[in-house]
Amino acid sequence: METRGKPGAAKGGRNKPPSSPEPEAVTESDANEQIVVALLPLEGKISANSQTIASFELAATDHENQLTSLQAIVASLTNQVDSLSQKCEDLEGRSRLNNMSLVGIPEGSEGPGTTDFVATLLWDLLHLDSKPILDRAHRTLRPKLKDGEPPFHQFQQNLFQQQNEIL
Repeated sequence: METRGKPGAAKGGRNKPPSSPEPEAVTESDANEQIVVALLPLEGKISANSQTIASFELAATDHENQLTSLQAIVASLTNQVDSLSQKCEDLEGRSRLNNMSLVGIPEGSEGPGTTDFVATLLWDLLHLDSKPILDRAHRTLRPKLKDGEPPFHQFQQNLFQQQNEIL
């Protein structure tokens, strides 16, 4: 008869696994000890994870408190910016009330001191008691006029008390 399988197998029989020793009987107390030993590393990891989660919860609470505080600050600053913007717009409007426009002054007649020229011009033309004090005077921002072109506006800013006298 021909042998099948691995060489060295007995004729007419099958390969038998090598015999292993019989398992020992495990008692309940031994099983409990093995379970406790196996669970010790897991308990350490669970404890470490619990501490990590607790620290994350504290950090999240702290960040939430900071966020609430910052939202209140942003709301306050937004209100303050709105208020200051309104005040600035009001002041710009009031500042424009002090401006006067003079028309028809020939180009170059003011010389190097525009403010002094306009103050003297107003004093002479309007027969004021004293020469008005002007904050500033300037021509409008345009290129220099060519011969024959009509003159353009010249602006000045007066102190409020003198503006009433001039008008």
